[in-house]
Amino acid sequence: MYRILSDGYTVYDPRLPDNTIISGKLTLEVNKAGSLTFAIPESNPHYGMIALMKSIVTVYDDDKRIFRGRPYAPSRNLYRDNEIMCEGELAFFNDTYQGPFEYYGTVVNLFTQMIAMHNSQVSAEKQFKVGVINVVNNTVEGYITRSSIEYLTTWEFIEDKFLNPLGGYLHLRHETDGVYIDYLAELNFVAGQDVQQGINLVDVTEDVSTEDLATAIIPLGAKIVDEEGNETDEYLTIESVNPGGKVYVSDADGVATYGWIVKVVHHDDIGVAENLLTAGQADLAAAMGVATTINLTAADLSRAGYSVSPFAVGTKVPVKIDNLGVDESMLVTQLTIDLLKPEENKLTVGATSRSFVAGKIDTDKAITIISSDIDNDRRQTSDAINQIYQEMASSLEQTEEYILSTVTDSYYTKEQAQELIEQMSTQIEQSAGAIEIRFEQLQQQVTEVGNTIVEQNQFIRLENGEIIIGKSDSPIVSVYTNNALEFRYNGVTVARFTNEILEVRNMQVENQLKMHLNWAWRRGQYQSAVGGYNLDLIFLG
Repeated sequence: MYRILSDGYTVYDPRLPDNTIISGKLTLEVNKAGSLTFAIPESNPHYGMIALMKSIVTVYDDDKRIFRGRPYAPSRNLYRDNEIMCEGELAFFNDTYQGPFEYYGTVVNLFTQMIAMHNSQVSAEKQFKVGVINVVNNTVEGYITRSSIEYLTTWEFIEDKFLNPLGGYLHLRHETDGVYIDYLAELNFVAGQDVQQGINLVDVTEDVSTEDLATAIIPLGAKIVDEEGNETDEYLTIESVNPGGKVYVSDADGVATYGWIVKVVHHDDIGVAENLLTAGQADLAAAMGVATTINLTAADLSRAGYSVSPFAVGTKVPVKIDNLGVDESMLVTQLTIDLLKPEENKLTVGATSRSFVAGKIDTDKAITIISSDIDNDRRQTSDAINQIYQEMASSLEQTEEYILSTVTDSYYTKEQAQELIEQMSTQIEQSAGAIEIRFEQLQQQVTEVGNTIVEQNQFIRLENGEIIIGKSDSPIVSVYTNNALEFRYNGVTVARFTNEILEVRNMQVENQLKMHLNWAWRRGQYQSAVGGYNLDLIFLG
């Protein structure tokens, strides 16, 4: 269930008749701000209350926040519906600048300085805390050289000084003490469901591109400094360390297959020819062959009754497509969500692989066969999802003695999968005489010497006209009856409040017991012979 909030107030909730929207589309993308567009009817109580560029708009999937941003382009149609366009919180980096600078040092230090500069220019809700940074340069020293004579926006700075030359991924985490931004070499979060042909794969395309293809690379390093220490217009080359004194590296098989295709790659932070040669060889390996990208649409089975987690951008999804010979984990690079029609959610995986020869799709006939099979799978997937709903309805109608509904949510990262497994489950069990709701949390910590398992179970049970609340590991429960509130210990009532009277089997008073008519019992002198205190009856005046 999706919800939209603006400055903490509910704009859209399908459970609230007045808080409706006419349309809503959310697009999330790796290393992009993302966007949210939704239309509010004039009858919505928050119509016209969303402040341009100032309000903070959030989207929740149940209780999980999946978007946070601000409105930037409102409009109104003939029917006075207010259409709001929002950009994600990474767009806050467009509001600040980074001045001219020269830098030589680690990625961590430069990234930290950049975030500090951004935070000094914006209000608290647009600030970020520096999280995990594990992206490094590929030089032996691991240092980077960066400079600029221009005033860049912080987002331009991120793209030009970090993402474009180093790669990696920006990852936002919303913690209790603020929003953390990580800069990660890899996104190793594992999705809670997979994509399989014939199960939930709806559509797929395999795009082949030669845009970045190269069979020869000319690597250029830092600018050469003259005897006086001044920077010249010449770049360091690999001529002095490359066999034959060539300024390029090439691949004979690649040239024979595709022809002579030269690409110049700059490495401004490399000042040693040997390191530059190594970088050039890596560039050639990355540029060889054609790039194949998989784009697919998959049904989100979490919306169809399966106990799986929804798809999430930035997670690795196991994908198996027999017709394309695909069986690997792929990164979800983009996720398009229709807030009103979640069955139409579109998933894009960023599995871009390079092969020396483009041989996966050879003929138009093969493409036709793939298209035909995918069409059949699409129909089968739709039928399977409909069958789920039919079977659930049939079970509710035919089973009178026992109904059990379970919702689980599991989350773990690839790196932590062997260390921590945590699962939360909610079960609703109904029999002929009772309804019980159980909240279970299982946490398993795997250590070198063994497993430590912590399990917590809470429940709310409706039975024989009573509401019973308790925990499975406690002998004490609270019970709401038709005319009383009771506390039971191992099934025996030990305290009962009804008709303005409190009945307690045993009572222990530490300091003072106050009564009506201004009289009270108060702890008196300690009696060592009997091992207790006297109770003095006093008049309070």
